[in-house]
Amino acid sequence: MRELIDCLKKGVVTIDFTKIDTGERRVMPCTLNNSNITIRNIASDSDSIVVWAMDKEDFRDVIVSTINEWYIGYPKA
Repeated sequence: MRELIDCLKKGVVTIDFTKIDTGERRVMPCTLNNSNITIRNIASDSDSIVVWAMDKEDFRDVIVSTINEWYIGYPKA
């Protein structure tokens, strides 16, 4: 989790996760490196992480246990 948070602070990361309410798979490019963001400290043992969703241009909360995978950069075509 610490590595994911560090990468989000540096730039864009794509997080692939399962939405709790629908069970739908979501692939979301997101970051913590944006002028709109004021989040500074995120505990690596937190159950969820608040990120800036690049495609929605808004904050989104991702529950850590629903993350299938993540990688640096935008979604793979």
